[in-house]
Amino acid sequence: MHHAPDELGPLRKGDYVIVDPDALVAEKWKGVVYRIDKVNTTTYGLKRADGGPAGVRFDKGLVIAAPVEMVSAALNKAAELPTLHNGNLVKVKPTPGWKEDPDRVFVVITVRVNGYDITRLGGMNGQFYKEMPPGLLQRLDGDQYELILK
Repeated sequence: MHHAPDELGPLRKGDYVIVDPDALVAEKWKGVVYRIDKVNTTTYGLKRADGGPAGVRFDKGLVIAAPVEMVSAALNKAAELPTLHNGNLVKVKPTPGWKEDPDRVFVVITVRVNGYDITRLGGMNGQFYKEMPPGLLQRLDGDQYELILK
């Protein structure tokens, strides 16, 4: 449930927030709608509402309730992402910090509330990447399957 903190008390898990536009933080963090995933003593664990890259943690004093229009836009963007299922083949879109080969193919092994667990096609000795945000994954179609099998 989304609410403004002055209406129903402090922000809580599940609320949509943005970084305070007046906060002294990098511009890349501003204007992005996040959902509070975890409430810590002094920080909030946040996940992007639009299905974008991995979550972040911010001091409670740096975030404010997100305007309804921004929340709607972020949720609409997330709704446009393809739905993936166990067994779908995917690639991970180029992302800062991602060290795997951009042409590597992965398999969705678990569908979770906050994303998808994936492992390399052929396996990773029981290891996998947990809760990959939907916005980072590109589903491969039939034509791309043929290229993989060759």
